[in-house]
Amino acid sequence: MKMLKATFLTLAGMASAACNTASTDSNYVCMITGAGINVHWKTFTAGNYYEMMVDAPQAGANGYAAVGWNPTNPTGNKMIGSTILMGGTADLNSVKMYSPADTVQANILATEAAVPATITQTAINSANGRITLKFRRSGVSSGNLLTIFAFGNTGTLSYHATSKSSATINLDDGVAVAPTPPAACNTASTDSNYVCMITGAGINVHWKTVTAGNYYEMMVDAPQAGANGFTAVGWNPTNPTGNKMIGSTILMGGTADLNSVKMYSPADTVQANILATEANQANILATEAAVPATITQTAIASANGRIILKFRRSGVSSGNLLTIFAFGNTGTLSYHGNAGKSSATINLDHGVAVTPTPPTLSCTASTLIQTGTTTYDCMHALSTAVTIHWNRETSGTAAVAATTTSVNGWFSVSFPQTAGSMSPATAVATSSATTAGIYSITARSAAGITATTSTDIDTPTTEVVNGLRILRFNAKVSFLTASKPMNFAYHSTDIQFPVAKHTTKGSGNVDFVSSTPAPDTAAPATPSPVVATPPDSDDGLSGGAIAGIVIGSIVFVVIVVVAVYCLCCKNDSEDHSGNRETNPDEGV
Repeated sequence: MKMLKATFLTLAGMASAACNTASTDSNYVCMITGAGINVHWKTFTAGNYYEMMVDAPQAGANGYAAVGWNPTNPTGNKMIGSTILMGGTADLNSVKMYSPADTVQANILATEAAVPATITQTAINSANGRITLKFRRSGVSSGNLLTIFAFGNTGTLSYHATSKSSATINLDDGVAVAPTPPAACNTASTDSNYVCMITGAGINVHWKTVTAGNYYEMMVDAPQAGANGFTAVGWNPTNPTGNKMIGSTILMGGTADLNSVKMYSPADTVQANILATEANQANILATEAAVPATITQTAIASANGRIILKFRRSGVSSGNLLTIFAFGNTGTLSYHGNAGKSSATINLDHGVAVTPTPPTLSCTASTLIQTGTTTYDCMHALSTAVTIHWNRETSGTAAVAATTTSVNGWFSVSFPQTAGSMSPATAVATSSATTAGIYSITARSAAGITATTSTDIDTPTTEVVNGLRILRFNAKVSFLTASKPMNFAYHSTDIQFPVAKHTTKGSGNVDFVSSTPAPDTAAPATPSPVVATPPDSDDGLSGGAIAGIVIGSIVFVVIVVVAVYCLCCKNDSEDHSGNRETNPDEGV
């Protein structure tokens, strides 16, 4: 058998020092590079484990990445005799262990074994000409670790020939340092997603600062007196002592378009002039990865007499920030007058978010790319066609994605109030081939499905990637509980929800916090015939059932009539048989 030669990492003899190179990935501390491979790691001494990511080139359609430890010939730095963790394009859903005794591929593959309990959170991904292997290894958290890395252009592990090397990784260099506790807030946020808050003129402003990422996140929660409303936040006023919106850079969202947040630079208070300065950001959430903007993750929602604006602003993470807030009762930005505005000097140093201790729980590692080469943390299949992916967080919000192999029609996942029930529920669904929305399901009919907003779920997006329809959204961690009931449904051809009744549906429980996902509460329903009208009640009998009942009733009546007729004929025969005693008074 011809063996394809793999390129091997050439880092032998590399001296260990306090993080010679800081990791370029915020999820890790240190990194080393060589022969096109980037190896990132961080160490948790308290938990007695380290995490590593091996990011290697993938020259063609296939590839693998491998890491080995404990070689029987440490001076030779050979994979033979080592314990090897490997993942490749042959099965992106699986990472396996090998213990090769020689270089024959068939013999190497014969040693395949399941990953031991000391290695968790494994993931293998292939994208943009790179193949990435991630894992957590427990029981090792200090000292030097002789580690061997390899990658190749076959979908499964094969002999790398004579090209070989290794690196001595100092786990002490990569210790994740706990952040300094933040300065005290004047008022702690009442929302678990934020750290500090201020109030004024009916407005509640919540924020948190992430110094490592050089950004802060903010939520402006303002009154909404009627059916329409807007809320806005402004920075860098030309008249800072006057605390005016005029001359500021303004971020605004309103009920006129709940799927879009826009920027303004007003020079006066005339509405027509304000709107003329509109800079269309075209729903940053939907194109976040491709938009080179300092303001991302924007969202606007209207519920319970409040209008809420959320965003992340990069490039600012410390010091005092003069910020101006406003709200009004029109669907788009207009002059708010004196009653609907407030201003404050926000100390971003007070809102520094303490990074929570990483959870030690395990889950099935997600294979879905979130951004770049980074995948979601976990995944759980609701059916063979529908899978839920999410990032496991201990507070704030978590990124969630739902995927289906049905790409040509509408797709919906919902969170019912009662497990197994289709309503009432809050659903995330496609509204077109490229857009998605949040819906309230109050009844099993077209009239019972209406567009809405949610304080627990941010505006979703949808796309088709590699044969999967993907719904992506952020949800509060407090909302994503253990054993969370979920429903799903999709239509094979009609894209707009809910123009036609689902062709497939199902339900299950997703454990967003525990180590073992809860079992599905119901198997996916078998596809039902396509219905070209909006969904109506599922509680009544189907046409087939009614027809069956009618036919059965007719057959029953026919049988009864025949039986009575036969009985009558028998009695009549007995009356004329001559074996019967005749009453003398009875007529013949």
